[in-house]
Amino acid sequence: MSVKTPWKDYIGDVPFTLDYFEGSMFEAVEKIADKYPNNIAFDFMGKPTT
Repeated sequence: MSVKTPWKDYIGDVPFTLDYFEGSMFEAVEKIADKYPNNIAFDFMGKPTT
């Protein structure tokens, strides 16, 4: 089976395929928190939380 993708020549630098994280949302957040421990995770009513 062949799939026609005439638009692929017009997407510029956007990758044709994407790599998705294989894990839960908790694992994704945990991974980023470990990588950037001092970054603000969210700000609620003026109180930032790392």
